[in-house]
Amino acid sequence: MIVSGKKNPVSNDIELNKKNVISAIQQAIAEKSEILLTPEGCLSGYTHQFNQKELIQALEEVLQEAKKNSIGLALGTCFMKMMENVKIRFVSIKIS
Repeated sequence: MIVSGKKNPVSNDIELNKKNVISAIQQAIAEKSEILLTPEGCLSGYTHQFNQKELIQALEEVLQEAKKNSIGLALGTCFMKMMENVKIRFVSIKIS
C-alpha cells in the first residue's frame, strides 16, 4: 500500500484550500497512492467561523474527485452538523 502525505499552507480561504486538496489528490494518483493524508484544517482552515455552506460544497467536490480516482482520504477538516438541536463539530469522518 502506498500512502501520500500533503503538506501545504492552510488558509481560511475554502476555495483555495479545495484547489490545493484536489491538486494533492491528482499528485497522489500520479504517485499510485491508495490513501492521501492531509494536514489538520486543510479544507476548512483554522477558524470557528467558516462558511458552512461553502465548506460542504467544497467537501462534496473533494470527495467526488477522490471517489472518481478510487483513492482514500484522511482529510483534515472541520464541519458542523445539527443533530437533535445539538451542534456537533466534526473533525474527522470516514467515507467508504
